[in-house]
Amino acid sequence: MNPKTVFARSALSVLFLLAAGIAGGCKSNVFTQPVAIASVSDIEPNTPGGPAIQIALNSISSETIVSVTATLSLEPTSDAGPWSFNFGVDSLSPLRPERIVSQTQNLIGGGFVSGTLYPLEIQGTFQNGQRFSYKQMVAILPQVVIPDRG
Repeated sequence: MNPKTVFARSALSVLFLLAAGIAGGCKSNVFTQPVAIASVSDIEPNTPGGPAIQIALNSISSETIVSVTATLSLEPTSDAGPWSFNFGVDSLSPLRPERIVSQTQNLIGGGFVSGTLYPLEIQGTFQNGQRFSYKQMVAILPQVVIPDRG
């Protein structure tokens, strides 16, 4: 993936999450968890069965992560789901600090409203065996591609 695309998508997601936290009266920093949500994007073209969604996670912990999954629920706009995203992170392919992983999945039978907040549960395990789990509200945004002026 083009670094400019990753940066633009991350920046948009960060701005949206900050705005959502402020609007929701959030008093804590949205980046206090070990993995930040870099983006949740609707990838075009969609399939007849449902939209293709890409979730990108950024490790902001100083510890190495050996497993991470994200579970997206589209309630109340869809009765289908929830959908689990597995990022291929394990002890042989760990998620190191300041690295990004992404996973794309077709949400068969899923539908969403752009800009609506949906719960995303993130679960994982650090290399030392300590586990983490938390939920964040996310919006599914259209994929932003910045042309390379290279």
